[in-house]
Amino acid sequence: HSSLFSPLSLSLLPPPSFPLQVAAVQFHLINTTILLLAREGIRRGCITGQQQQHEKKKKKDDDDDDDEEKDGKPAALKLAATAALSFPVGCLVATFLVAPFFLRGLSAEDPHYRSRRTAVHVQVAAALVELAAEPFYVVAAVRGALAPRVAGEAGGTLVRGVLSLALLRFCSGTVDPGVALSLAQLGYALTWLLAHFAAFSGEVASEVQKWKRSRSRACSKPKRRSSPRKTKTASTSSSPPSDSDSSLFLGRRALSLCGGFTLQAAEKL
Repeated sequence: HSSLFSPLSLSLLPPPSFPLQVAAVQFHLINTTILLLAREGIRRGCITGQQQQHEKKKKKDDDDDDDEEKDGKPAALKLAATAALSFPVGCLVATFLVAPFFLRGLSAEDPHYRSRRTAVHVQVAAALVELAAEPFYVVAAVRGALAPRVAGEAGGTLVRGVLSLALLRFCSGTVDPGVALSLAQLGYALTWLLAHFAAFSGEVASEVQKWKRSRSRACSKPKRRSSPRKTKTASTSSSPPSDSDSSLFLGRRALSLCGGFTLQAAEKL
């Protein structure tokens, strides 16, 4: 789709479009910088950490582990919660790094100041919307589900191309071309989010409710004092869940992998 709509969109740009072409390259850098720094490391850390945990559980042959479903599928809640950390990271990157860098040098006297600033803000919003889909994307990647990714990629590319053509063709007098391209990117991000949200939102929501009920039961149970003789038997028969089992996120190993991979992504810039 992109090979079809890109030449058509370029043909509809105004004649003095060299500054706009430079801005379009900068818009792409805005989007890719936020996504690379915010989600690349966390995505790799979640997938790698989940694989390592799955291999350890295979060795232990523990069928009653809470981190695994009965059908062998990894629980979606911890994956989604850990991958959701990419959204606040993206907000920090956009606020303190990307937006100030691409808005520097602009003065209010510039006739394109307002449109340029609006386009940058829309590009940042599009990147954050795409980051909102990251929890569901990671669950789909670990599960090996390709349908949400195919639907989001194909549908988003189609929406972006149609919006670009429509805004440049029919709203050229009211919408700045840079803002039009940014709105098209926002349409792509929304389609990407909807495709992944529709696939795994119900499962994640049900696991959140189960996690809340388990936490409320654990908090409501009174602590009983056991005699020294019964300590060993009680610990072996019914041991309370550890902090890693009751935690909302993946283990420390996975979180450390997320941090390490994020530093590697920063070095690529």
